[in-house]
Amino acid sequence: MKVKELGIAVALVTIFVTITLTVPTLAISTTTVSTVSGLKHRVKFIRANVTIIEITENYIVVTYGEQVLNLTTRGMWLAISSENIVSAIPWSKAMEYVREGQAVVEGVVVKGVNATRSILLALKQGSTVLLRLRYLRHLVKKVVHDEKETTYRLLAKGDRFILVEKSIRGRKVKFLAHVGGRWYRAGYGFVNWTDVVDEFNIGDRLWMCAEGYAILRPNIAGIRVIIFGFSGAIVDLNTGVALVKVP
Repeated sequence: MKVKELGIAVALVTIFVTITLTVPTLAISTTTVSTVSGLKHRVKFIRANVTIIEITENYIVVTYGEQVLNLTTRGMWLAISSENIVSAIPWSKAMEYVREGQAVVEGVVVKGVNATRSILLALKQGSTVLLRLRYLRHLVKKVVHDEKETTYRLLAKGDRFILVEKSIRGRKVKFLAHVGGRWYRAGYGFVNWTDVVDEFNIGDRLWMCAEGYAILRPNIAGIRVIIFGFSGAIVDLNTGVALVKVP
C-alpha cells in the first residue's frame, strides 16, 4: 500500500489524533499475543479477556491472567454503543460507557530502557465498543479506490459515522462509513449530516455509492471496512431520504 494513499484514508476518517506516547508500528495479527522488537522499545500486543477492577480519567486497571495491568487511556476515542456512535471524544467522556467487570481489550505493553508503559487501544464490553482513533491507523491493511453501488442495513448512527452491514458470500460484514460534512438533500437543498441523521432509522436499507475503502485487519469491534469517500449518494430505501455528497 502506498504511503500517500494511507495518509489520505487516515485523514478522511479523522484519525490523526495526537497521543502522549509514540510507539513503533505494530504488526497486528490474529494471534492472542505478538511481540515486535525495535531499537529502543519492545512492544507486546495483547488481545485478551480481562476483568476491569478500576476506571479513572487517565487509565483503567485490569486483571489479565495472573497479571494486573494499568492501561493508559488518555486520548481521543470512538464509542459505538448499541445503536449510537459518538466520535472524537476524550476518555473523560468515553469512560462513561465502561463499567467494572468482564471485557475484551486490545492493548500494547511498551518496554523502554528506563520504563514500561501499557496503553489501551480498544475495549469491548457487552454491546459497547471503544476504539482509540489513533489505533484505526494501525488497523488499515490496504486502501481500495473503486466506485461501488451497494445496499446496506443501518446498525448504528452518529454525528460523523454510521455503522452498516451487508452479506458477502453468506457472511455479514460490518462497514464504518464516514458521513460527516455537507450534503445536498433532494427537495430541500444543502444540509449538514447532523441536520438529517435523525431521519435515518436503525434497520433501514441504505443504497450508497462510494469510491474509497480502507480494509481493516481483524479487530474486536468486528469492523472490516471503513468507507471514507462518497462519489454519489446515500438513499434511504425505507423513507426515501436522498443525499448527494458535496465535494
